[in-house]
Amino acid sequence: MNDSRSNRPGNRPNGGRLTFLAAATALGVGLAGLPVAAQQGWGQPGSQQEGPIRLIPPSTDTPASTDTPAEPPSQDWRLRDHTLRDGRPAQAAPRLPREVVSGIQASDSLDAVSIDATGVLDAALGGLPVDMWGGSRRDVIGHALQAMPVAAPSPVRQGLARTLLLTVASPPTGPGPALIELRAERLVALGATSDALRLVAAVPDDKITETLAKVRVESLMVEGRLDDACAAAETGITRWDAPVWQKTQAFCDLRADRREQANLAMTMLREQGIDDPAFLWAAEQLSGLRGPAPSEIGTPTPLAVAMLLATGRTLPASLLDAPEPWVLRAVALSADTAA
Repeated sequence: MNDSRSNRPGNRPNGGRLTFLAAATALGVGLAGLPVAAQQGWGQPGSQQEGPIRLIPPSTDTPASTDTPAEPPSQDWRLRDHTLRDGRPAQAAPRLPREVVSGIQASDSLDAVSIDATGVLDAALGGLPVDMWGGSRRDVIGHALQAMPVAAPSPVRQGLARTLLLTVASPPTGPGPALIELRAERLVALGATSDALRLVAAVPDDKITETLAKVRVESLMVEGRLDDACAAAETGITRWDAPVWQKTQAFCDLRADRREQANLAMTMLREQGIDDPAFLWAAEQLSGLRGPAPSEIGTPTPLAVAMLLATGRTLPASLLDAPEPWVLRAVALSADTAA
C-alpha cells in the first residue's frame, strides 16, 4: 500500500485530542452533559467554523494553485484546528524531550510542567498519547472527568477509563481544577483503588496535597490495609484539621485500643455537630456499645465503610441497595480476608 503523506504520523491533525474525544465518547461522556461554557470552550477560539471540518489535510502531491500567493508557515503552536486559512496543514508543535523518572514517563521534568502531568502509563506501556489534552481547556477537561460514569458494566469501558486516568499527559492550558486530584478521585470512584495508590505514589512527597493524601488513606481502607491506612493518616492528622482527619484519628485509636484518645476525639467531633450516622454508629460498636443500626447511613465514605466492616456486624441494607464500585470492592476484599 502506498504511503500517503497525509497519513504519516507527523501530519496527523491534533491526534492526541482526537484520541481523547474518541475515548470520551466510548466512556459515555458527551458534550451535551457539560455546561454551556465548557461546550463553547471545546471548539475553536472565536467564531464557529461554518461547513464541514477538515480532519485529513489535503494531499501535498496536488500542485498548489497559482492564483493565491503562498503564505509562510504559521509559527503559532496554539492553533487548535491544525489547518491554515488556505487549507494547508499547520506544522505540528515541537515536542519536549522526554525522560523516565522512577519508571514514570514524563514530558520535560515534573517541576517544569506540573504534577498534573504525572502518570504511570505512557504509550509504550499501553497508555494514550502524551498530547491527548492538546488544544483543550483545563476547565473543560475537568468537567469531562467529573462527568465520567463510574458504574459502567462494560469491562472495556472500565479498562479505557483506567487507562485514561493513569496516562502521562501534558496538562491542558488555562484555569481549572487540579487534574491529578480529579484523576485520583475518579480512580477511587471506579473501584480502582490499587491504581489510585500507584498514581499517588508517583507524585513527589513534597507535592502531595491534602486531597491526594486523603485519596491514599481512603484507597488503603478500601483495600483492607488498615494498618497502612492509619500509618499514612499520621501525616494528614498533623498537617490538616478537616473533620475527616479527626475521624480517622478516632478510628485508628479505637483499633489500637487507645480508648482515652479515641473518646477525646469523639467528644470533639460531637461538639462540632458532625452529621455522619454510619461513622458514629460504627465508633460506638468499636467502643463496646451495642446500639441499633441506623436506618439511613447517608452517603457512604471509605472510612465509614471500613469502620462498619471492622465491627463484624451485618452491614445496613441501605449500604448495598445501590452500591458504588468501590463499596463492592471493599466488601469483597473484606470477605476474602475473613475467609
